[in-house]
Amino acid sequence: MNSHTAKKRWLFISVAAVVLLVGVIYAVIYRSASSAKEICQQHQAMVWDAARSYYLEHGMKPDDLIDPKLLKDFFRLDGVPRCPSGTNDYAPFKLFDGPQCPHEGSGHGVVPMSEQIIKIKRNTQ
Repeated sequence: MNSHTAKKRWLFISVAAVVLLVGVIYAVIYRSASSAKEICQQHQAMVWDAARSYYLEHGMKPDDLIDPKLLKDFFRLDGVPRCPSGTNDYAPFKLFDGPQCPHEGSGHGVVPMSEQIIKIKRNTQ
């Protein structure tokens, strides 16, 4: 193999490696953004479920605010879950509103109300 062919082969391999690397980086970034939303929504659902139990145990009223910090006993060693996109806790919320992502513009939204909370809502109306 002459040096010209070796240079072409080396150039082709280098370009292919760069394209592959860019693709992998893009996939990791895209998947991370998607995962953060999914994880945040799972955490919101967990916090909301714990809030339902806290609400019932403490005889709260629908307009009472539930501070997620008060729910720490419902979770194991890691404490109350939070959005993986930052370090802010979920803000206090009313049971029928549910927790919301503390990171403005995250697009993480609010999870749907569970059947158990819908039943409580029906019974309070």
